Amino acid sequence: MPDPFATQEKTPSVSFKDKPIGTRVSGRVVEAPEEVQSRDYDTGEPAFWPDGKPKKSIVTVLEINGERYGLWAPKPSAMFRALSDAQQVAGAQIAVGGILTVDFTGEQPNPDKPRLNPQKQYKAFYQPNNPFGEDSGNGQQVNTQTGEVTQAPQQPPYAQPQTPQQPTPQQGQLDVATITRSLQEAGITDPATIAAIIAARQQG
Repeated sequence: MPDPFATQEKTPSVSFKDKPIGTRVSGRVVEAPEEVQSRDYDTGEPAFWPDGKPKKSIVTVLEINGERYGLWAPKPSAMFRALSDAQQVAGAQIAVGGILTVDFTGEQPNPDKPRLNPQKQYKAFYQPNNPFGEDSGNGQQVNTQTGEVTQAPQQPPYAQPQTPQQPTPQQGQLDVATITRSLQEAGITDPATIAAIIAARQQG
């Protein structure tokens, strides 16, 4: 029975703060995406919109280098759009066992509040779990080192077993038994004569 007084371990979050453009995070999904209420970045308290509605985020837990990290995607945000696009490209929803890769691709000024920090931009790649191979469900592969999405090589169809063919006599090869029998029927029974005739035919 779980100890109700035990301290609950908090899963650290994936952070691109102060990271250079080009930073990549890649890990295996160990908990499927879940919608939760966003937290205030400074206080850690539940966050709300000015109208009082709770802000929402999608949290996906990844295993990165043996450690668990929560990838937060506020709704709406550039991260949310990147993950949504990754699902569309992969043709599958992000789920446990898949590989999720996120690149920090750049920044752009906040269009509504230019004085605020620039908005980070991301590109995400998702490779669904496939117990029978490394490619995703739509035949694509994601290189977690480069982020490149490529078409998985097509496997050649299984070859039908071929029945061994029996060697056939070469064209022009003489059937000695048939020739011998024909000569004997013609009244030529001397073995030396038959052998000489067969040799002459073979040379010709």
